[in-house]
Amino acid sequence: TGAFTFMFNDALTNPPPKDHQVGIAVRLADGEDRIGHVMVVLVDSNGVEQAWGFYPAGGGIDSLRGPGTINNDTTKYQEIFDKSGTDIGGVYLENVTKADYDALLADITAVAAAPGTYNLATRQCLDVATGLATKYLVGYTYSAGTPRGLMKEMWADYKTGASRPIGLRVGGQAKEFYQLTD
Repeated sequence: TGAFTFMFNDALTNPPPKDHQVGIAVRLADGEDRIGHVMVVLVDSNGVEQAWGFYPAGGGIDSLRGPGTINNDTTKYQEIFDKSGTDIGGVYLENVTKADYDALLADITAVAAAPGTYNLATRQCLDVATGLATKYLVGYTYSAGTPRGLMKEMWADYKTGASRPIGLRVGGQAKEFYQLTD
C-alpha cells in the first residue's frame, strides 16, 4: 500500500501539464453566410494547429443528407484570422493534457474511419464537432443549434469580455458581425 499511496499522492501533487489545447472554431464566409461551418481545433505543445470538420461526402441531394466525411480543415481554420479575407470566425480553446489531446485525436480518427450519415437538419458539422470536443472542454457553455448561432454566442462573449479558460479569439472581419441579424 505504500507504493500505491506514493503514486496516488504524486499524481495529486504533480499532475500532468496542460500544455496542449483543444476547442471548437466557427467560420462564416462573410457577414451574409447563413449557414457557416464548425470544426474541432487541436494545438500541440509546440503551437502546431490542426482542425477537422464534418461534411457531406457527395454532391446533389447528398449535400443535404447522405454519407458523411471528416476533412482536414486546418487551412480554413487559419483563414479565420487572415485579416485580408472576408471570413468571420471565432475559436473557443481550453488547455488540456497530452493524454486528452491524444484521446480527442483518436476520437476524430475513429469518426473519420466510420463517419456515418450527414444530415443538415440532424447531424452536421456543429453536431459532430461539439460531440467530439465537448467531453474535453470543462468551460464550454454554448448551446446554439447552427454555426451562425454559435458565432453570435461567441461574438456576444467576446464583446462583453466573458471569462473563458483560455479565452475566445474572434478574427477576420468580425467588426462587422455585431450588425448581423437572423
